[in-house]
Amino acid sequence: MLNRVWVVFFVCALLAILIQLSMGNINVVSDAVAALFNSAKLSAEIALGLVGVLALWMGLMRVGERQV
Repeated sequence: MLNRVWVVFFVCALLAILIQLSMGNINVVSDAVAALFNSAKLSAEIALGLVGVLALWMGLMRVGERQV
């Protein structure tokens, strides 16, 4: 079911780009690629921050387990 949702997202994005291209907006593809890379950078930064917090709390839990 989730695969179908992602397919619908990609098809809608492709249709939006094609509509903009048909209206004469030739910069829409470069804007879409820039937005894609900005989103990927942001998601990597968020993931790295969450991994750091997770490592901290897992370390604290390990110390707590050894104290009991």
